[in-house]
Amino acid sequence: PSPPPPPPKPGCDAGRCVVLTHATVEILRVNAPWSPAGMSEFAPNMVNFGTYGGPSNNGLLDVHPSQALGHGSAVDWAADPTFDPEYSGNDGSIQPMLTVGYAPTAKWGGPAARIRVGGGSFSTFRAIELWADSVDPERLGLSFRKRTRLLAPQTSEAPLFLHLTDISPAGVKSAVDQMSAVGGFDMLIFSFGSGFQLENSSPAYMAGIKESIDYAHSKGIEVGGYDLIADSRGGTGYDDIDPVSGQPTNNACFASGWNRGLLNTTLEFIAATGLSMVETDGPYDGVACGSTDHDHYGADDSVSMQWANQVAFYSELRARGIFIHAPDDYLFAGGANKYCGWYSEMQFSLPRWQWISTSHQEVFDHTYAETPTQAWMFAPLLDYHSGGPAAALEPFSDNAEAWNFTLAMYLGAGVGACYRGNELYDSPAVMAIVQRWTKFWVQYRSILTQDIIHVRRPDMQSIDSLLHVSANASDTVAGLAMFYNPSLTAQNATFDLDMYYTGETGSVTVSVEEGAPTTMTLARDYSITLAVSLGPREVTYAVIRRLQRL
Repeated sequence: PSPPPPPPKPGCDAGRCVVLTHATVEILRVNAPWSPAGMSEFAPNMVNFGTYGGPSNNGLLDVHPSQALGHGSAVDWAADPTFDPEYSGNDGSIQPMLTVGYAPTAKWGGPAARIRVGGGSFSTFRAIELWADSVDPERLGLSFRKRTRLLAPQTSEAPLFLHLTDISPAGVKSAVDQMSAVGGFDMLIFSFGSGFQLENSSPAYMAGIKESIDYAHSKGIEVGGYDLIADSRGGTGYDDIDPVSGQPTNNACFASGWNRGLLNTTLEFIAATGLSMVETDGPYDGVACGSTDHDHYGADDSVSMQWANQVAFYSELRARGIFIHAPDDYLFAGGANKYCGWYSEMQFSLPRWQWISTSHQEVFDHTYAETPTQAWMFAPLLDYHSGGPAAALEPFSDNAEAWNFTLAMYLGAGVGACYRGNELYDSPAVMAIVQRWTKFWVQYRSILTQDIIHVRRPDMQSIDSLLHVSANASDTVAGLAMFYNPSLTAQNATFDLDMYYTGETGSVTVSVEEGAPTTMTLARDYSITLAVSLGPREVTYAVIRRLQRL
């Protein structure tokens, strides 16, 4: 993209300007059980206990920097430096010390902000602290999810989308017609590898894209597009320069003419075409740049400035209502709607039922600490990487059982997935499968995107289950339980479903799928008991409703 002129970069003369070489956002002495297990005044050498992995391993205090770890921020636990193990007269209780700041162990952590006399300022990132009160995984996870919904509410948006690989006018029309026919799909995304060019400002190209987007809009479907924006974008003329070797890397610097030009081009493309979603692969990933002719001064401030520019890029898009996918953690700064899910890309090169099994367990495990809607998963309708026909779900007529389970697995958990391919069905029978689950999604989206209570983890040999709950008394549906049998044999199982987090204390009604309701009285532990029988690779659900109150 052709960038606007660079902003002025005045010098920082002594007496008129200060270089803020380091900033500490938080210092706390923290007692157990909130400090990491095993740390005390008698273990002074146990340092650098990061809390980002969650307090289950690090005590009951979780610290989440709004500037993502690996992008210039640091969370460190250490022994209190005032403690002397050789001195018996240490005053008071010496507790482990938490320090949150700008990467004290990283040479290029920054911020190295230039603050000028007479009005200059600098704002640090925020340390988001969650003080938990329980080691119970579910209660702990609920507090994590509450934090996300409270401080990053945009993550609750949950469009159902198709990642389209054939973006020819005929390909778009065919996909939009299928999405409209089955219902429930909100968004089409021009996928990676499709030939989509967000940075192509040719009037003829943008006019063609606009025509396709207009057709989608006529069917009530929004359209987004993929772009690789910084990581692996070397050769732009604005390359990151390795501060040690002085050589260009394979990334574009996001504190240079590159990011300014990219933002202008993106906004122009959106205005010209009606694009309403951007999937930004390879956003700024925390790498320092040693260039001296970019917008930053040098390596010392390059991390902080590139992070700030990436946040500003997303903020400009969000101000215009653009939905954003960003692989890195830009949820609490920048306002991204989703980040990359809980998978390894290469797992989708495994045979179908192997990647389905892995994905099924990942969804169950990661929705303890994360909401169903804050990350995306993946489904290779067509070959992805190197899996070939053994991994792909198309042709659907040959793999209808796997396609049915995939839809139920993701939609039943309330998780958005990149369904990447050219179509959703290839026969009336497969269309009926897709319609079953899109109708289910539309009908129960409200409860499916709320909190998950984890009932039984998938082992791929028996029936597993998760339970969506709502404690809002005005919601008629108090819960929805999903039951999956991924095995090759018929299975029977009994489940105790915990109604505690629905707020109900007396009785509820239970319907298996859309069957007749049965009234059930909660046990003393707030549970109801359901017996479930499923054939091989079958899925079902039970809807729990509140009794009508006079």
